[in-house]
Amino acid sequence: HKPLLKHNPLSPPPNTQNMGEKTNNDAKPLAELPPIAVAILDFLIAGLGSILMGQMKKGIVWFIIVFACFALGYVTIFIGFIVAFVFKLLLAIDAFKLATKQANGSPIKEGETSFKILGLPLGLLGVEYVPFE
Repeated sequence: HKPLLKHNPLSPPPNTQNMGEKTNNDAKPLAELPPIAVAILDFLIAGLGSILMGQMKKGIVWFIIVFACFALGYVTIFIGFIVAFVFKLLLAIDAFKLATKQANGSPIKEGETSFKILGLPLGLLGVEYVPFE
């Protein structure tokens, strides 16, 4: 009898990747900036910190959402401004945490975030939410 193959011989064997190695889902940073600078830039322009860390889709989605909240602020008598400010604050804290992790040599994922609410809209683009570790 021939032994049955447990996996496709043309694909890489399962569980051979080291924890520290980068995967295809890892964000590739566009700039090496101190975490505080990334946080400040993300607060000033929502999503910019994520983009600089290589989380392109996350940065673009949150730029659009915060911009829409500001636009709604004119119609909803400042409620949109308050929501946008809260999102910008959460994004800046998230950017600081992720930039610190990245600066320490650990890769971050495209959909990684320290606040679950920031990961929810990423599903619309097919980006899986990855909790911050």
